[in-house]
Amino acid sequence: MAKVPDSQSPENLELTDGQIISYLAEQPEFFDRHPEILLRAIETVSPTPRHQGSGVVDLSQFIVEKLRNEIDRLKAGQKGLLATGRSNLAVQQRVHNCVLAMLTATSLEHLMQIISTDLVVLLDLDAIAIAVERDDERIYPAPTGLRLLEPGAIARLFQGGNRECILAADRPGNAEIFDSAAGLVHSYALVRLTIGLETPPALLALGSRNPTKFNPGQATELLTFLAKALELMIVGLLRREL
Repeated sequence: MAKVPDSQSPENLELTDGQIISYLAEQPEFFDRHPEILLRAIETVSPTPRHQGSGVVDLSQFIVEKLRNEIDRLKAGQKGLLATGRSNLAVQQRVHNCVLAMLTATSLEHLMQIISTDLVVLLDLDAIAIAVERDDERIYPAPTGLRLLEPGAIARLFQGGNRECILAADRPGNAEIFDSAAGLVHSYALVRLTIGLETPPALLALGSRNPTKFNPGQATELLTFLAKALELMIVGLLRREL
């Protein structure tokens, strides 16, 4: 096989503008296969406006600048989406770990202990409480840590209606719900608990010293999932203890 002369070796070949243009014309899918080259070209090229006579100005510089700004905006949006995705996955993992921890409860007392200790750590919170309205017609022993509220208190907190969750930012905790930990709370989430038709209204309260930990703009699907899992566990333990 004949050896290619040094002067003709690939590293010594210089492509002309015409050859590059011809190749790209024959390979329209080139930039589909290598989009990073097009992005690199847009990011690095610095054309200057050129007058073309009769008052006509080449606006390629402004077009390229607009494309650059659009690329920067898309990159920033992509980074934001990735950060949000990672955060959501982390929160999802925390909630799943909470459910697994609650599944180990052998009694209501044990469940309340897990909620007040393990869940506080798993969810990186400063206070967690379960509150239920008093029912003077049905006297039952309340597990340690359960907060008892006056009848109608939960309806007032949720301002009536069918709201399942309340998120509050930069607001102090309710002493009736968080008890001695209320002073630590500067943002909180309240989620309804429906234990059964014969059980008074109840709620799960999550509190944080971080004033922006919970805010009204957040999604509530994971919180309601946690509350539904807790409802099922309470019902199962109540049946076991009756």
